[in-house]
Amino acid sequence: MRKKLAVVLSIVMLFMVVLPGYGLASEVNQEQNIIDITPSAGSTEFMQYWTNGIYGTSSTSVFVDGETMAYYTVDKHVITMKLERWTGSSWVLCKSWNKTEYNTRDIYICANYTVPSGYYYRVTTAHTVTDNGITETKATVSDSILVD
Repeated sequence: MRKKLAVVLSIVMLFMVVLPGYGLASEVNQEQNIIDITPSAGSTEFMQYWTNGIYGTSSTSVFVDGETMAYYTVDKHVITMKLERWTGSSWVLCKSWNKTEYNTRDIYICANYTVPSGYYYRVTTAHTVTDNGITETKATVSDSILVD
C-alpha cells in the first residue's frame, strides 16, 4: 500500500513540476507568435486596405475609383484621386477628385469621365487616414489602359 501511495505521490509531484513548465513554454511561444506577426515596415498602423482602378467604359470614357479601409473607425479619411494621360513622354493631369469623411472605417470615391480616345490613361491615388492626431498616407497607381 505504501508503495502505491509513493508511486501516486511521485506521479502527482511530477505533473506539478512538468505542467507549470509546459504552461510557461506555451506562454513564451504565444509571445513569440505575437512578435512574429508584428506588421512589417511596409504595413500601416491604421490602413487595412487601399486600392484604385480604371476601366474603359467606351471609346471616349473611363470609370475610375479608389477605396481606403481602416482596421477600425478613425477620425478622418481623405482620398485624392487623379486621372492622368500619357503624352508619349510623360503623364499629365486630366482631372482630380477629392473626398473627405469623418468617423468612419472606410471611404470610397468613383467617377465617370469623358476622355479623348487614342491615349493611355491611369489613376494615381493618395489615401490618408488620421486618428488621434497621427496621420498615415499611402499611394496607389493603377495599371494604364488604352482608350481607343
